[in-house]
Amino acid sequence: PAPPGDSPALSEETVEAWNLEELMGFAESHHPTLVEASAWVDIALGNQTQVGLYPNPILYYNGANITKSMAGQQGGLVEQTIMTGKKLKLNRAVAAQTVNQATWLRQQQIYRVTNAVRLRYYEILGAQRRNELTESLLGLAEKGAEVTRKLQKSGEGTLTDVLQAEIEAG
Repeated sequence: PAPPGDSPALSEETVEAWNLEELMGFAESHHPTLVEASAWVDIALGNQTQVGLYPNPILYYNGANITKSMAGQQGGLVEQTIMTGKKLKLNRAVAAQTVNQATWLRQQQIYRVTNAVRLRYYEILGAQRRNELTESLLGLAEKGAEVTRKLQKSGEGTLTDVLQAEIEAG
């Protein structure tokens, strides 16, 4: 079967063939909370870049009483905010902590999702094994009922033994 990342459609055949590692990879790349947590990290990284830059200059233009024959009144202004007191450095430090927090929150969510995948995977393996054992026990009970019927026909067993064996066989 195709690896989980290749096909978004989940069929019973492909799911049965996946191992734990493939399921973990699928969950890490497709789980909506992990996609969201990664987006928050990207946002924090973008903000970290932005707060470390000087503000853009602003250019103003003003014109009044302008006609075809007269220039009228015109003027311009350039404004630039100058950052002092190591404010950019402090902004970068705050943004770095925000990135760090977002990264830890994403890692925390990865642990939650992978733990849930592992837990469900082993629950399913246990249920499959329990089903196999139940089928094996049923086969043994049916064989026991068959032997009890043969014993009853040969005169060694009773009808009660046969009925009890059939009840146990289900």
